[in-house]
Amino acid sequence: MNKSLNIKGRVIRIDDAEKKTETFTVRQFVIETGGTYSQKIQFQLTNYYCDLIDHIKIGEEITVHFDIRGSEWNDKIINNLNAWRIDRHVNAATSVPPSPKEPVGQDVGFPDENYFHLDQMQTKVPIE
Repeated sequence: MNKSLNIKGRVIRIDDAEKKTETFTVRQFVIETGGTYSQKIQFQLTNYYCDLIDHIKIGEEITVHFDIRGSEWNDKIINNLNAWRIDRHVNAATSVPPSPKEPVGQDVGFPDENYFHLDQMQTKVPIE
């Protein structure tokens, strides 16, 4: 079962790529969802995916496809929203595909029942 998380918004910030180690590069960007309860959400692109945002401009409407990643560091839990595809809303045929050099996100295993739809997010989120 493969459930894709995605959300629409307007790009409000794009950071430069940062080489953290010899084998790990990260680049962050932020979108604003708009609507009554607008949210500013930060995503990260890693390694070969860092160039997905190169042709996107501040103010552009996009849909971000992403995975949620979590890890523990110094007794703290860190969550990241890892983007792996960006769709532009310039026209219906425009899309920035995932890089062929790395596999696309993994199944996060959400159940089909007991879910609700977030205001701007088009995905199923389990209710605990």
